[in-house]
Amino acid sequence: MTLPAKQAGLNIRLELADDLPIILGDAKYLHKALDNLVSNALKYAPNSGDLILSAQRSADGDAVILTVRDHGPGIPRDDLERIFEKFYRVNGHNGVKGSGIGLAIVRSAIERHGGRVWCESEPGQGTTFFIALPSEEAKGGALGRA
Repeated sequence: MTLPAKQAGLNIRLELADDLPIILGDAKYLHKALDNLVSNALKYAPNSGDLILSAQRSADGDAVILTVRDHGPGIPRDDLERIFEKFYRVNGHNGVKGSGIGLAIVRSAIERHGGRVWCESEPGQGTTFFIALPSEEAKGGALGRA
């Protein structure tokens, strides 16, 4: 991945658990969802710091939890649910281009797969987006295992 000059000092870390189960789904939609989250993190990331992508098994083992964590400006608490609405943009991000449709696409893609998406944020500290997708095991071994 080549970063724009603005973000040449950004560290991208990938943290994957060893025991991840298989997720079944449409790769096109899941790729688009992750691409939107990573693109947003890169847009709002400062010139240096960390962008952390991680995947781990949920506590009950029935899902995989994917996270995208940045150290950007953060999102005010009042906007945390609204950011997933079509065309909604957080005030104060006037310098960053966007249509306000990306996070709506993320939510639609994830819910289409029986999953859930949410975020936690602290203004001035950054944002973490979470995606929980049911594992193949939780769906009853839909790959035809006996």
